[in-house]
Amino acid sequence: MDQLHKEKWSAEVALEYSKAALTQAIKNLESANYALRAQEDRRNAGSIMLSKGVQELNEALNAIRAAEHEQQAFQSQVTEWSAKVYGYQEEIQTTQNEMEKTNEALKRIGVEIKEVHKHLEDTGNIQNMVRRSVFFLNILSGRVTALERQTQHSISWQPVVKVIEEVMKAIVNIAENRLLYSDGAPGLINTLRENVGGLLALCNSPSNSEDDSYY
Repeated sequence: MDQLHKEKWSAEVALEYSKAALTQAIKNLESANYALRAQEDRRNAGSIMLSKGVQELNEALNAIRAAEHEQQAFQSQVTEWSAKVYGYQEEIQTTQNEMEKTNEALKRIGVEIKEVHKHLEDTGNIQNMVRRSVFFLNILSGRVTALERQTQHSISWQPVVKVIEEVMKAIVNIAENRLLYSDGAPGLINTLRENVGGLLALCNSPSNSEDDSYY
């Protein structure tokens, strides 16, 4: 970008020089035309000798041709440098537009990265919750079995299991998220299902079905 600005500045300097030279060339052409008209007027008035008048007229015509050539040359330079300045302006504008688009894209990516980090954090929290649920269900299943063996009486665990089932459903619904499944949660959720199922089977065993009272 800095190089483009330098080149544009250089072209603008050259353009200004060419414009100044063109202005001077136009003045020179006007002066030559004025000299030619003056010589023609003097010749027509008969104030100078014919041979000398012809020579001065030729010199005036040559001066006009040179001035016209000079004017055309500087006009070409003005056109050339004008085109270069315009080209640099277009290139600079294009570069600036690309930079703005890139900055906007970087901002969007930054926002998306933050969202992904937040999502991954939430996913980790859910996985921890599932792990804790599996752990506590294992403990609860063991205690049910122990109490059954120790008391030899029926124990109604249905209210507890009902709550656990509701929690299980909520966890599974949350876990349907695609990123969660990609991070290994299905195994934990299946383990949780098995534990809940085992606990239900244990609570629905014949010894429990004989008596619905709490012990």
